[in-house]
Amino acid sequence: MAIVCATAYAAAPDTVPPTFTSVPSCLIEAIASTASPTTVECTRPTATEFLTLTVEPPSTLASGLHTLVWKHGTATTDTATSVLVPVGTHIAKWIATDSAGNISTTTQVIVVQDTKPPVLALSKGVRTFIEATSENTRLEDSATAAGVSSDPGTSITTIPETLPVPETPRYETVTWRAEDSVGNVSTVDTRILVRDTEDPEITCGRASTVEPTTQNTVLAGLAAQVGTSAEDHNRVDPSPALTTEPPTLQPGARAETILWTATDKSGNDDTCSQRIWIRDSMGPTIDSTTPSSVTIETATTPVAITAEAASVTATDHNNVDPDPTITPNKASLQAGTHKVTWIARDSSNNPSDPKTQDITVAKFEVTSLAFNNNGIDITFSRPVDASTTGGILINKWYLSRGLYLGTDGMISTISTTSQTKNVVRVEPDLRQVTSYGFCTPVRANPDRCMAGSLTGPWLLSLPSTLTSAQGTKLYEGTAPTLKSCAVFVTSHPYWLDNRGVANTPGCVGYVNNPYFPSSYTGPAYSIWSDPASPSGSSSQGAQASRFPLQLSASLQAGTDSVMLDWMRGSLPTATYAVERSTDGGAFAAAQVTVLNATRATAPITPADLGSSLSYRMVETAGGVTARFDPVTVTLPPSLEAPSGLSAARSESGTSVALEWRDAPIASGYYVEKAGAGGTFERVATVTESSHTVELGAAAAGIHEFRVVAYLGSASSPPSATASVTLPSS
Repeated sequence: MAIVCATAYAAAPDTVPPTFTSVPSCLIEAIASTASPTTVECTRPTATEFLTLTVEPPSTLASGLHTLVWKHGTATTDTATSVLVPVGTHIAKWIATDSAGNISTTTQVIVVQDTKPPVLALSKGVRTFIEATSENTRLEDSATAAGVSSDPGTSITTIPETLPVPETPRYETVTWRAEDSVGNVSTVDTRILVRDTEDPEITCGRASTVEPTTQNTVLAGLAAQVGTSAEDHNRVDPSPALTTEPPTLQPGARAETILWTATDKSGNDDTCSQRIWIRDSMGPTIDSTTPSSVTIETATTPVAITAEAASVTATDHNNVDPDPTITPNKASLQAGTHKVTWIARDSSNNPSDPKTQDITVAKFEVTSLAFNNNGIDITFSRPVDASTTGGILINKWYLSRGLYLGTDGMISTISTTSQTKNVVRVEPDLRQVTSYGFCTPVRANPDRCMAGSLTGPWLLSLPSTLTSAQGTKLYEGTAPTLKSCAVFVTSHPYWLDNRGVANTPGCVGYVNNPYFPSSYTGPAYSIWSDPASPSGSSSQGAQASRFPLQLSASLQAGTDSVMLDWMRGSLPTATYAVERSTDGGAFAAAQVTVLNATRATAPITPADLGSSLSYRMVETAGGVTARFDPVTVTLPPSLEAPSGLSAARSESGTSVALEWRDAPIASGYYVEKAGAGGTFERVATVTESSHTVELGAAAAGIHEFRVVAYLGSASSPPSATASVTLPSS
């Protein structure tokens, strides 16, 4: 019998977990914390063969406004989760379980984002003003004052960041910028005026005494010194201006009440009062440690001593007193040398240190007047410079041989000093003398010449160069009187009103004389008559002048001659010759080259070196010959070498310009050239103290030059050398 066995097989267990097929991200827009709760839906993940699908909300979320609901199609997760979801990225965990208990997990990204810009609100409109809070007001700190607000949690900034208080009130454009925590930005433009309406605060110091700083001390500059200051609120104006009334004070004997005013740049001000005494306690200073010795010339003694005449000056500190008083210990001095002590005092009577000065008082006056040979010799008490005598004027009145009596004229004169320099001779210029006598234009007809004799008084005036320029008046002239008149006026049709004596009996004056310089401002004229002729006449007889009128002889550097200068005598018909003596020997006719009527040159030869050469003038007039005192020049024993030689190469390098100082005596110069260390050779003979040497295609290297002066056959030692260097081409 067959036995049949039956075998039973159990089903295999399910060990495969579910599979998530889709896990979409969830994007959520943030809402404000003050907003009402809202439900946010997220798409749930999908999975295969799951029995249950649960979610664990992000553990970082706290309870709050958002209710998260996950949906799959139209199905909604059984459990809703209410959480507060901050802006940012979060993770939710999903668990899928199948019927066999197999489990799978996955994560889902939840992103909470904020894309809305913050709101900027303007409660005061787009144009407003704010009060300054500092020198440069920070605008974002003044948002509330400007009526600008935004969402909570936003930061507000501005462009520009700050604004100062403008000197002239004006609105500025300001851009306000609000930015939230995630970078969303809103902007709005407004017009802002920053203004300052608060006064600064001034603090006056106690009563103060200060030294003056100038003649009129500016008080505002003393604020720190006297303890006065001002400060603006919040230092909106860091340096309010300080002014005073009065603005300045001079040194005085008592304190003055000063009103201080502090003004900021917006015009707000504050005031206070203070007592200030400007007291000068420092004396002036005499400008020299020891004033220079001076000589004061005067016609009469004693003479009053003044600081101006003694050239003594003083300066007050800071020029507080611009003109201190300078007083000597002696009010006047007799002739002689004296020690005078000076003290300067300022307007506050502060004295300087005393200074002592040597002062010599010398009498300066005309000691004699003499008529000689148609001229006047004026003798002074001391030598005078010839350059000061040109303004001596003579008005010579004479009688006419024509139809009119008293024809007048200003005689041209020649003025010169004598050898002693004490005597000044003034002579008429008689170049217009004719066979009829002296000839001058008639005032009524300048083209007509009237001849007359030189009769009548001499009217003589000294210029300022011999009076006020010397610090004294030499004498006081007087107007002519009827007793001294050689020309007496009764009536004359040609003497018009501008003469001041028109048709008026009396002497002819010099006022507005057409021949007298209208610009003359010297002392009044004086009249002297020739003692030998009570009428004042003087003859013009044929005789030689009293002296040759300043003959001079001088060496002319760089030449081989002596220059002779003289002034012609008073007679136009005179002729002149020159005589020479060597080393005190006999005079003989000199060889001269006449340059003009008052100048000639006399040659020098090598034989004259080391000698004393004397020259004198010989004047011949009307058959009378006169010889006058000689003048002497002494020659050196040998020629001196030229000095100061310099050499300059031209830019092209083809020539050299040489210059040197003239030798005291020379007919000319030899120019010599040598290569470096070589022999000097003559390359040129010149008469000037400069020369250009053409080098041409000269070799590179050093080229030396020197100069030798020559006089005829005599030569000087060579000068120092000068060199140039030619570079290699």
